[in-house]
Formats: sequence, C-alpha cells, structure tokens
Amino acid sequence: MWLLLVVLLSQTPEPPAARAEARRLFVQGEKEFASGAVAAAESSFRQSFSLLPLPATAFNLARCAQQTNATAAAIGWYRRYLRLAPAADDRAQVEAALAAQNKRLAARGVQALTLFLSPAGATARVDDGAPVRDGATLELAPGPHQVVVSGDGLVTSQLEVNLSLAASSEIAVTLVPPSLPAGVAGFAELPSRVSPPPADVPARDEVKPVQRRELPTFDATAPPVVVSKQPKAKPHRFKFAWVGLGVTGAAVLTGLISGLVAFANSTQLTDGTLRDRMTATSLRDSALTSATVANGSWIAAGVLAVATSITFGVEW
Repeated sequence: MWLLLVVLLSQTPEPPAARAEARRLFVQGEKEFASGAVAAAESSFRQSFSLLPLPATAFNLARCAQQTNATAAAIGWYRRYLRLAPAADDRAQVEAALAAQNKRLAARGVQALTLFLSPAGATARVDDGAPVRDGATLELAPGPHQVVVSGDGLVTSQLEVNLSLAASSEIAVTLVPPSLPAGVAGFAELPSRVSPPPADVPARDEVKPVQRRELPTFDATAPPVVVSKQPKAKPHRFKFAWVGLGVTGAAVLTGLISGLVAFANSTQLTDGTLRDRMTATSLRDSALTSATVANGSWIAAGVLAVATSITFGVEW
C-alpha cells in the first residue's frame, strides 16, 4: 500500500531538531508499514505527528487504522487530514474513503464523533464519560449527546450534538479565558457531516489507497485574513410617501384639466350663439362628463393627500 512522503519540512516553524526527528520517524514508519508491521508503523507515525503535525502523517495514520479495522480511529485521522489540507486535490477520494468507514459503523448501529479541541490541554466529556483530548473519535449511538469541554483557567463550554446514523460528525471547540467579556464562553463549529455514501461505494476496505502527489503543509503561524466590513446602505426614506405625493399631484392635474374643459363647454352653451340640436347636445354631454371627471379627481386628490400625509408621518 502506497504511503505519503513528508514535504516542505523546511517551511514549518518547529526547531530543526524536531523536524529532523519527525522525518526520521516518518521514514521509519514507511519501512515498517511496507514490511507488514502496521502496529509499529502506527506508533512511529504517531510520534512523528506529535513533533510535526503534517497532513501526510495524518493520512498515513488513517491508513494504518483502516488496515487494522480501527474504523473510528480511521475516521478521526481522515477528518484531521482534511482539516490540515482543506484544499487537497484528492479531497473527493478521501471523502469516499471516509464515507466507506462511515458505512461500516452504520452497519453496526453506531456512528463516530470526532472532537477537535483547543487550546492545548482542553478536554471533553461526552455524556459524562471519561475525559478525552483533541482529536479523539468516539463510537456513539445515533441521537443527541451532551458534550462538555473544559480546561484549566478557561471557561467551560457545553453543547449538544445530534449524531446521525447516516454519517459521522465532527465538532471543533475553542475555549476562552474568563477575562473576555461576559457571555463569551467559547465557540463551537456546528457538526459537519459527510453525505451518505452512494450505493456503489464499497462498505469495507475495497476503497483503493488514495494516490497523492505533494501536499501543502499547514502553516499555523500564518496571520489571519481580515475581511473589512462594508457599511450597510441606508434605506431610502419616504419611499411610499413620495409615490403617494406623485399620484396626488396627478389627480389634482386631471381635475384641473377636466374642470377647465367643463367650464369651456358650459360657456359655449350659454354665450347666446344659435346651434343645431346635435351640437348643443354634444357640448352639454362633454361638459357633464368633464365636470364628473373633475369632481372625481378632486375627491381622489383629497383622499390621496390625507393618505400621503399619514405615510410621511410613518416613514419619518
């Protein structure tokens, strides 16, 4: 089974002696694994990871655990690998291998919960069980579970995790000192789940070893990216009031024009000029229609004016 090589050791912040020892242990683990001594290889990789937590080492530990049917441990190390190398180009393959391990646990009626805890020294208890440390992966029955994370000189964090049988979950909790403002008692990422494996994903170890080229190393000293907040645009005031004002103005203008037309027709009817019956009737009908439209427009303008005044007061 192909194992990963440690890359870019010179870019890590650990002392040179620690890097050299981590590399020696990693190479030793490779040789042990190749000879079939999986337990010894796992021990070497664990020691290497404690000195230098590289994604490649986490991946090899996942393969060691998978080789010895330690399903929960394999899930935990695969999840650790994906956290250390979130942009890994073989992420889809790793998630397929992870899904296969999820399926194995689901067949037994249990599922895995991986705990990522910080700072160093923080411990967690799940359902009042024994305390566990960062990276612990537990096999639990599906359903709600109480998680309490504590540490010396840190504010205890309590949360509930609802574990699904379909896929394993992970939570990451960072504790804070009590000197922070009241109400800040640590924060926890919501459980992230891997989607249930498709029907054609093998349930056991038929998943082929993930092939790797080179992995970027996790640089814990990189400064955080600060995203500047853009000022929120203020909403427009009097939005509906201005609309009402415009409609009111239109009603006033319509009433004014209609009133002038009615006045002009009425003046022609009463100016003493002799007209035939049809012309007189047309002038009368036009005057009455224009007068009706004018009266309706003035009434509508009055109602709209009141409504617009109320709208101005509401939107002020």
